[in-house]
Order: sequence, then structure tokens, then C-alpha cells
Amino acid sequence: MVLVHVIGQHEQFRTIKPLTVSYIREAAPAGSSESGLIGATWGLVIATALLVFAASIPLFRDASDRRERRRRISAGLVPDMNILRSRLAGGGRRLADVRSLTDSAVERQINLVHGELEMISEIIDKGERPSLLFVNETYLVRHLLTQAHNELERAQELTGKADANDIRTRDDALLRTRNLYKAALESLDSAERILPAKVRNIKGESFWDRFDRVARERESAAARSYVSTNNS
Repeated sequence: MVLVHVIGQHEQFRTIKPLTVSYIREAAPAGSSESGLIGATWGLVIATALLVFAASIPLFRDASDRRERRRRISAGLVPDMNILRSRLAGGGRRLADVRSLTDSAVERQINLVHGELEMISEIIDKGERPSLLFVNETYLVRHLLTQAHNELERAQELTGKADANDIRTRDDALLRTRNLYKAALESLDSAERILPAKVRNIKGESFWDRFDRVARERESAAARSYVSTNNS
């Protein structure tokens, strides 16, 4: 009966106390000392099993809470990461032909990379992060974009120079900028793949694919509505 008293002292075990008591009472000696000993032994086994089960409940609850917290954190990161991904992809396309980039085009790209650095910094600073690997990848994105910014400024300083070495140095700076943008995009994609698939996809479709598809569909629907209005 000491076991019953110990169980009763713990709040999380109170719900199983009546059941445990009934098992132990049924296990009390009835008719012979041998049958009583066997019954008491089984009562102790059952009570121990109930204690183990009750002790595991908080562990399951904690695991569930951690999964839900990770899901909320990840869901808050995906939209901003996809918008940044679109901007990095656009930067890569603009840098595809470095020899055709004018001074104004380089200056525009410098202004754009400022915004992209702000975006990745906001993603990094969003409180809790899913994992250390995610932090590593996002810091890598910021590092690569910082390097791209430095190369763009170097190219801007050399724009309009007639010296062959200056022209070559400018082209090299812009080529490295293009490579840095590609590397930053790959690092961002790696960071997103770390997040759970359930928060990266909407009914089996990636966030960006749905975003792009729905935007085009609704723009087309809006255009058709004006055509219908004009024809009526």
C-alpha cells in the first residue's frame, strides 16, 4: 500500500490512482499465501506499467509542442525567402551579359543588392531559427551578397575607363558578381529545403509555384473582365 501512497502524491498520476488501487487490492492474499504473493506481484507489475505510461505523457506532449513551434517558425520564413529568391534570380538574369551593362545598370543593381541584403538580414533576425544548419545557410547568403555588393562598387568605379586593364578588371568584377548571385540563390534554396515539406508546399505545390501561377491567372482574368466590359 506504500506504492499507492507514492502514486497519490504526484499530480500527473492522480488520474490513474483509482485504477492502480483496484489492481493492488485485488492482488491482496485471498485463500493462500502463494496465490496472494502471485497476485501482489502482478499488481506491482501493472502499477509500474501505469507509472511508466503516465511519466511518458509529458515527453510526448513536449515533442508535439516542439514540432508545432518549428512549423510556425518555418511557415513565417517561407514567404520572405521566396520573394528574395525571385529577386536573386532576377539579378542573375540582369548580370548574364556583363559587357552590355551600363553605368546606370550597375548603379541600379547596387541599389537592388542593398534591398536584398536587408531582406536576408530580416530573415536571419526573425527570432528562433529551425536549426543551426539553417542559420549557416542564411548567413552564407548574406556573405555572398555582401561580396557581390563590393564587386559591383568596384565595377562602378571602373565604368567608362578606356584602359584595357581597367576594362578587364571591370568585366571580372561583374563576372564574379554574377557567380556570387548564383551561389547566393543556391544557398537560399538549400536553406529552404531544410524546412519541413508541409510548410514549403500548399496542397502539393511549392509556395513560389503557386504564387507565380495564381498571380498570372488573376492578371489574365482581370484582362478578360475588361475585354468583356468593353464588348458589352
